[in-house]
Amino acid sequence: GSGFAVKPLDQATAHGILAHQGVDWVVEDSSGNAGAAVAAYAAAAGMRAGIYVPAYASKNKQAQI
Repeated sequence: GSGFAVKPLDQATAHGILAHQGVDWVVEDSSGNAGAAVAAYAAAAGMRAGIYVPAYASKNKQAQI
């Protein structure tokens, strides 16, 4: 499928636009809340998300993402 790397301020709007354009997966690198948000909004829009998390991120944050 097609993909697009995104780190928007308004992720709900961005994911909605991307889904409407046929994007079916997104990629983010994050050690914190941005990764969790991208994963959540992607799931809500019916897209897959690939979140790259650095090894130093806390185990709790990794589990949240």
